[in-house]
Amino acid sequence: MERARSIVTVAEAAEAFAKMASALGATEIAVVRNPQGVYAPCEFYPLAPRLRRLRDLRAVVMDMDGTTTTTEPLCLHSLEHMVRSTMRDGKTWAGLDGEKDLPYVVGNSTTRHVEHLLEAYAPRLDPETFCRRFLWTTAWTCARGRDAGRRAETVSDAVALGLGELAADQAFLAWGAEDEPPPPAAAARLVPVLAKKLWAAPFPLRVRCAVTIYYQRYHYILEQLDEGRTEGLARRILKEDRADLIEPMPGAAVFLALVKGLLGEEPEAAFSALRARGDGAPPGAAEKFFALCRRFAARPAKVGIVTSSIAYEARIVLKEVLRVIRGQVRGWDASAGLKERAHALFRDTDSLYDAFITASDSSEIRLKPHRDLYAIALQRFGLAPEDYDAVIGFEDSTSGVTAIKAAGCGMCVAVPFESTRRHDFTAADYVAWEGFPEILLAEGLFLDPV
Repeated sequence: MERARSIVTVAEAAEAFAKMASALGATEIAVVRNPQGVYAPCEFYPLAPRLRRLRDLRAVVMDMDGTTTTTEPLCLHSLEHMVRSTMRDGKTWAGLDGEKDLPYVVGNSTTRHVEHLLEAYAPRLDPETFCRRFLWTTAWTCARGRDAGRRAETVSDAVALGLGELAADQAFLAWGAEDEPPPPAAAARLVPVLAKKLWAAPFPLRVRCAVTIYYQRYHYILEQLDEGRTEGLARRILKEDRADLIEPMPGAAVFLALVKGLLGEEPEAAFSALRARGDGAPPGAAEKFFALCRRFAARPAKVGIVTSSIAYEARIVLKEVLRVIRGQVRGWDASAGLKERAHALFRDTDSLYDAFITASDSSEIRLKPHRDLYAIALQRFGLAPEDYDAVIGFEDSTSGVTAIKAAGCGMCVAVPFESTRRHDFTAADYVAWEGFPEILLAEGLFLDPV
């Protein structure tokens, strides 16, 4: 048998690509743009055929920020803080624009988010203010940062700028250990020199520096969450008067308990919890929901979390969200036995998720809308490609829904929230504007009755 060639002409590649897409049943191709600095500007992915109903449901994949949890506003706050703190007139800036910014700073990799913002607000950024902020966030990350991968990347950026010795300079690290004191004399002298150098360097290097500024703010807040210092945190960070900075999205706890098979004996308790906001249920919703509870009690589905956040961030976020969910479960009108089983399910990420996939499993240049993270999740499930049509994915962004269908998942449901309602959900099979209550009560989780 003739050995397949690994190098072909452009015409031959186009013909082979068309044959592959046809064999997969794909009629649509996603054009995915790479971050700047990658040789090929874009890549092409066949999308799994569109489905409106599922023949079976063996696994569920879910995004974290904005889909499972309310963390996305915290990420947006950190991006906004990055821009404001590097402007010459940051106090007068109105903040992220709902139409011009939000479609581009939710769902992609942090690199892509930062690329957009640095380009959009370039005229207002002040090079010396930017570099002063970068130096302090570098010092903070080296002195206080808890994620080893982030510290290593920050040191790498410093080395690329000829500042590698700073990572071991005790006066520099002492500056970072404090909450934004005046810079030491050596750092102050570096600022104008670094500004000229950085603004003359290729744009991707400036992006890397801005990424460090973003992560410092986000990790500073996560540090407080991880230590349980949550008193008034939502008010200070998001200007919202509520007890918890981050919470599960409405209906997420019931949805997860259902597909993991916990609700077969007491569907009424979960049905009441799902409708706790006072929403009206469509006709036949209770019967449909009870049937789902029995179905998954007989055969639970596997569940995976898939996020473009790094593992350090995801574990802190989900630890806090699961704590809040356990509190919600205590309020369910259910038996002690069900509450105990639910408490065990939501104990930690290992007890809940069959696949826990984060940006740390891939690379900053291979995150959503690339298919890599979701493809890794499908492999962790142990499913064969011919069973991918029994997988449903939930996402809140353009990039996320593209990644789900590019990985071959049978069905993708977009679950928009306030910051993503302007996104393009063309790649999704269904858009659930009312979230998980709509998915379960109105659509019966898209499963044909058995």
